[in-house]
Amino acid sequence: MVMDVCSLRAAGIIKDLAAFLDTHIPSVQLIAALIGVASALIDNVPLVAAAMGMYNISTFPTDSQFWQLIAYCAGTGGSLLIIGSAAGVAFMGMEKQTFSGISKR
Repeated sequence: MVMDVCSLRAAGIIKDLAAFLDTHIPSVQLIAALIGVASALIDNVPLVAAAMGMYNISTFPTDSQFWQLIAYCAGTGGSLLIIGSAAGVAFMGMEKQTFSGISKR
């Protein structure tokens, strides 16, 4: 998946996505939150790699609050769905639950 991100970066799609987000979403905090929500559906490693390609180091320096927020949101966003965390998968196994059964509730 990281290779896919590199291909999207080379094609300029990642930069276009960043420009779209910057024009339509007023704050970088909301952009980071959207990346966190997206990590519920997309693996967080390629998602963060894509975010690193969206913004250059002169816009947001290393260890800026934006990157810390991206790491936090992408790392915890995967737990929005029960199948996104080890604890959720363990619960499903112990309680003999299925994802479709839980999502119907």
